[in-house]
Amino acid sequence: MSTINRIQADTSKMSLPRRIWEGWKKIARKIGDFNARVILTIFYLVLLMPFAIMVKLFTDPLEIKKNTMKKGWQPKEEKPGVSPMERAARQF
Repeated sequence: MSTINRIQADTSKMSLPRRIWEGWKKIARKIGDFNARVILTIFYLVLLMPFAIMVKLFTDPLEIKKNTMKKGWQPKEEKPGVSPMERAARQF
C-alpha cells in the first residue's frame, strides 16, 4: 500500500470533528503565514526603516566629516625622550 493510499485510508477513518480540525489547521496555517508577512512588513516600515535612516543621516562612523567629535579608540600622542621601557610601564 503506497503512502498516499495510507493517508487517504487514514482520512476516511477519521471522525468528523477530527477532519474539521485537520481542515482548520490547513486554513489557519495560511492565515498565519499571511499575518506574519503583513506584521513584519509593517514593523520594518514603521520602526526599523526610520531608525536606519536617522542613523545614516546623523552619524559619521568613519569620521569623514570635519566637525565630528572623536569617539572610540584614538592614537596616543608620543612624548619625545621617553624610552620604550617607560612607555611599556606607563600605558595610560
